[in-house]
Amino acid sequence: MVPGLRSVWRATRQLREALERLATKFPDNHLEPDARILNRILRLDWRHLHGDLHGPHEERYWAAVEWVKRFDAYIGHLHGDFRYELEAPERLRLLPITNRSQLDASKLIRQLKTQQRMLSKWVKAAKQSERDEELEQLRSDLRAWVHRKGWKVAVEEIHCSRDTVNDFLGRKTTPQKRTRSRFRDYVRRQTLGQE
Repeated sequence: MVPGLRSVWRATRQLREALERLATKFPDNHLEPDARILNRILRLDWRHLHGDLHGPHEERYWAAVEWVKRFDAYIGHLHGDFRYELEAPERLRLLPITNRSQLDASKLIRQLKTQQRMLSKWVKAAKQSERDEELEQLRSDLRAWVHRKGWKVAVEEIHCSRDTVNDFLGRKTTPQKRTRSRFRDYVRRQTLGQE
């Protein structure tokens, strides 16, 4: 789940940054209300204000059109990712931006920042969950080998104190990375020796 969430987070950040660049490069507060784009970026009424259907248009117009295309693609991928790849459609409903809305660019930037923070929290929680699952699997495997070999032999082969192993198996502590690495190496060696 982490890689999928991370890619959604990255896409959200890139979309927000692109809109921030657009708003910085082409500020339109000084323009007449009908000529403004940023205050109605996701609506269609600004799209053909000047010229015929295909132009001529200013650079800001084409930059806004490109951003809206990216936004629409983002929304499509967002729905697909949460429904099918991440299998978490209920989380999709929690996000502030899941479809087109009538927000202006500044509010949209704030909403994208909020969305990015939410996704970041979910990425961290998913990483922690994966680490917890890995630790549980390591506990289970180590427990089986200690039971099979006996405490005295297992502790000698691991090169670790009985208390450290016992505390880990009893979920009293999570040992340091180096000690967990010893546990993994021991389980791996024992498993390979059995094959």
